[in-house]
Amino acid sequence: PDMAASRGRVRFQRQMKRYHEHCCVPQCSASSKYNGLLSFHGFPRDPALRRRWLQNIRREEMKLTQHSKVCSLHFSPDQLLRPRAAGGRRAVSRGAVPVLFP
Repeated sequence: PDMAASRGRVRFQRQMKRYHEHCCVPQCSASSKYNGLLSFHGFPRDPALRRRWLQNIRREEMKLTQHSKVCSLHFSPDQLLRPRAAGGRRAVSRGAVPVLFP
């Protein structure tokens, strides 16, 4: 329970990390600085799948870097895999594309 809902808003618990990840989806302000429950996913290496990600997030002209990430809010629950170990990172399933834009 790092998040607590209050009057329709979500409060986030600040995470103590040196580097904070940010979601590159337009209008998404998700950051690992305040939410340790979110996971952040780098773009796939496969050119066709990477192109689909960019089309879906409406950033087709975006220049990708190693820091370009999409947060877990944009993937359906069935696309997110459980961590392999306690405290491990979640991954997205093979072929997953961002489809949710709350």
